[in-house]
Amino acid sequence: MRLAGRFSLLPLTCLVLAATAPVQAQSEVYKCLDEAGRVKYTNQPSDVRGNKTCKVVAGQISVVPASKPAAARPSGNSGPAEFPKVDSDTQRGRDDTRRKILQEELRTAEQELAKARQDLAEGEAMRNADERNYEKYLKRVQDLRDEVDRKQKNVDAIRQELSQK
Repeated sequence: MRLAGRFSLLPLTCLVLAATAPVQAQSEVYKCLDEAGRVKYTNQPSDVRGNKTCKVVAGQISVVPASKPAAARPSGNSGPAEFPKVDSDTQRGRDDTRRKILQEELRTAEQELAKARQDLAEGEAMRNADERNYEKYLKRVQDLRDEVDRKQKNVDAIRQELSQK
């Protein structure tokens, strides 16, 4: 009788252990592309029907409920939803100020470029007394040319920035 009592507890123990085990959702997960070309994961067969871009990515997976999606923002706003909004007049004023700053930087950069070109022309025209070695002269002139190139690239970058606005 004692032996029979031990075996009768085994099914009961298995039942208790099965009831307390963590539950996993048994479902297929699909990776699909929506109309805008964004990746979307779903385990809903209704979302997959008719969409030829869907592929199964997992057979058994623990499903965690998604958080609520953020409120839709206007497409022109590239910042986070809680980012402070600026009215168009304020933004226009900021853009005008930025343009003025860039124009002033362009004037300064063009003056520096003109000075660097003048220094290069003067440097190429004569050799210094300490440049008996021709290599010293070539090094100095190359440095002047490099400076002209840097100044020209700066002017080009500012002009490109101004053309974008």
